[in-house]
Amino acid sequence: EELILFLNGIKNEKIIKSETATLMLQSSTQNPNYAKGWFVNDVGNIWHTGSLKGASSMMAKTNSGYDVVMLFNTRPESQKYFPSLDKLMWDVLKNLQDEHKAVKSKITLN
Repeated sequence: EELILFLNGIKNEKIIKSETATLMLQSSTQNPNYAKGWFVNDVGNIWHTGSLKGASSMMAKTNSGYDVVMLFNTRPESQKYFPSLDKLMWDVLKNLQDEHKAVKSKITLN
């Protein structure tokens, strides 16, 4: 629950000032998809991965308004693990967005 609150607080100044968030999420010229500890892209999505022995996580704040936190009680050694986790997260988000659009469309038609 605290991780979701943190994600919400990044952009609404409840946890950090907007100037700090801007600095924290500013990418470098050497790597335009990585900021200070955060992956970023040009459409406003931000996400972070992490792991310790026996645990791994991924969290994201998306431009669609969805925030996601995934916590796992494992950390496989496979090089495919985090790319697979990344794909899973974005696939789930796309399905949520598609479902939201479908529901909104039904409401509009009625």
